[in-house]
Amino acid sequence: MIINKSYSKIFYLLLALLFFSFLGVATYQYVKSLPHRIVSFEGITLGQSKDEVQLMLGVPNQVLFPPQKTNLILEDKSIIHDAKISTVASKKEIEANPEKEKWFDYWEYKKLGYSLFVEFDQATKKLNLISCYNFNPSIIDPKVCTINKIHFGRSEEQIIDILGNPDSIDNLGLTKILNYPKLNMVISLDKDAVFNIQVKNYF
Repeated sequence: MIINKSYSKIFYLLLALLFFSFLGVATYQYVKSLPHRIVSFEGITLGQSKDEVQLMLGVPNQVLFPPQKTNLILEDKSIIHDAKISTVASKKEIEANPEKEKWFDYWEYKKLGYSLFVEFDQATKKLNLISCYNFNPSIIDPKVCTINKIHFGRSEEQIIDILGNPDSIDNLGLTKILNYPKLNMVISLDKDAVFNIQVKNYF
């Protein structure tokens, strides 16, 4: 009888351990699914050097000069004053620098239907922005660039349902930009569909 009671205690102890283990895994999975501050994407991490980024992604397809302010005319004929536009460096301009592509702080990696842009701080030369830009939604899986459950094609309502209300919103004609500094995210929509997701070093 004493032996049976001992086995009974062990059984209930194992059952309790199993329950709390399951509860711990479920809690971990739930917390993991919540929106969180993003620091890495596509194998690269904010704060990395140019050498580290190039080691992971290779030589960029294009490099760009720092953006210059200009007046930008949108499809609806409205004008954005002092819009920042970057120009692509020519092969001759790249070769003129001893560091070649590494001399530039704005890099582009072309993918099928979208581009991955990376930007380095001009003072520290450390990675401070990773941007996924959708050029042609008809030829790619919209989920190729998924960050905090946000991917190409999501609507503003869906974004708010997932991430909550943004800290601020910028309206640029048909383009709307949602800013989430606590998550290191900037999300751009055109006609209420996401086309650009940025991981930005706010801190």
